[in-house]
This record gives sequence, C-alpha cells and structure tokens, in this order.
Amino acid sequence: LRQKIDKGFGRPLIRTHRGGGYSLGMEDPVPAGGDGEHDDR
Repeated sequence: LRQKIDKGFGRPLIRTHRGGGYSLGMEDPVPAGGDGEHDDR
C-alpha cells in the first residue's frame, strides 16, 4: 500500500489495489473512493 495525498480532503490516504482510499488518523477507515487517480498498480 502506498500513501497518497488526496487533493480533495488534503489528508494522507492509503490507496488499495482496488482503488479505494482510507483516511489515516481516524478510528474507522472511511472509503475515499477511487476516482482513477491511483497510479500505483
């Protein structure tokens, strides 16, 4: 998993191979959604 910075939220997100993002620093991981900006295949 690579740490990506979401320009929308401005918070470091972890992009999964499925293109889903999870915000760090939160108790429950919130899916940021994959808008196709994940280029870590």
